[in-house]
Amino acid sequence: MTGHVLMLFLTITALMSFILIILGLLPQPEKGNQRQFSLTIWGLLLAVATAVLYYLEPMLFPA
Repeated sequence: MTGHVLMLFLTITALMSFILIILGLLPQPEKGNQRQFSLTIWGLLLAVATAVLYYLEPMLFPA
């Protein structure tokens, strides 16, 4: 996997984590307007993993 492919993958992953966080914080009408915090937690974990890989990318693929 080249650095460009990794950056594309990480960008898509960052967008997915943002969407998961937003979906987890929205009230769910079919569940009595409760929020689904498990989606928020998964989104936060994905965001942390993405940030770590963004940080490590120069070490994984030196120029």
